[in-house]
Amino acid sequence: MITNEKIEDLSAEDLRKIKNNTKTMILVLVLVSFFFSFLGYIIYKQISHSTSFWGALFGLIPLGILVYVYISSLRDVKDARKRILTGTITKKYERTSRSSSKSGSSSTSYYIEIGNEDFTLNWKEYHSVHEGELVEIQLTMISKTVLHIRTLQVNTSHTPESNQLRSSEQRSAPQFVRMADLDEQEHLRLRLIKNKALLRFVIFYGIAGYLFSYLLKIIFIIVVYFAKIKLPKDVVGHVFTFAIPGLILLFIAWRFNARLRVKFVELRSREKKIVETVIEDKISSNVMLLQGNWKVTTSRGDFRYFVIDGKKYRVNPLQYALFEGGELIFAHFTPETNLLLRIESKVDKGRFIVF
Repeated sequence: MITNEKIEDLSAEDLRKIKNNTKTMILVLVLVSFFFSFLGYIIYKQISHSTSFWGALFGLIPLGILVYVYISSLRDVKDARKRILTGTITKKYERTSRSSSKSGSSSTSYYIEIGNEDFTLNWKEYHSVHEGELVEIQLTMISKTVLHIRTLQVNTSHTPESNQLRSSEQRSAPQFVRMADLDEQEHLRLRLIKNKALLRFVIFYGIAGYLFSYLLKIIFIIVVYFAKIKLPKDVVGHVFTFAIPGLILLFIAWRFNARLRVKFVELRSREKKIVETVIEDKISSNVMLLQGNWKVTTSRGDFRYFVIDGKKYRVNPLQYALFEGGELIFAHFTPETNLLLRIESKVDKGRFIVF
């Protein structure tokens, strides 16, 4: 049930999150509308044997969705308020909608129930909370979009005893303190990370896209041949010249938006968020964690980590000795990707680590 409820103004971080989510949706829908327009043009030309662009109006379907998303976002920003409520999760459930086509594709939505209200979460948020836990949830007033959710009281029956933290305070989510400007060292680090990520992205998706375009052409030829579909040469040429490259570029643009766009936004904003949290644990291990959850094991315990907000951050032996497990700290993160930039003691500001 809901035990507390209040209305507050949207913070700068909330507004940034709403605008970034809207930009993501707009980019995806614009790209989809272009693809649907081209597809509609090809279909209309094949049926009517003319070069009229009426078939391109097929792309207005995703454009209509785009307008709705944009208007909803504008209403949230204009209202500039958020609803904050505290309550116990009485139920968690998923709803999977399956396509009626033979492909059998499906999409899953995730919900929690607090009192008589249901709230939609993403996959990560859904699996971070459990039934019976006391949580605080923040959402927009108009579109009911969840901005933040954090656990106030843990239901330990869902947590293995070996992984339980020392106190409920340590299990609670970090408390946002304020936004601050990046210093020159942090800005340089973000620029290097962005450049490396961009180089890896261009190399990988350039090669993969080039090879995959040939694979799609081969699949298209095989399907047309065995289905005994007779297509004019100009239609086949359009498919090879525009449709297949367009489909690949659409996928690459989607991956770029999902993986890299936010890095450019963070670099341009030159801001970071500072949260009050706790070093939940200190670990000395013979396992080195790499990007993508790859692991390297050695015969000695050479690798040291701080556990902050459930994530492991590697430190060197000198940094490892600076802080104790359970110590309250201020952690400096990038606003969207939550890249840890710096931690400093809440009591002694002279003790800090730059990552």
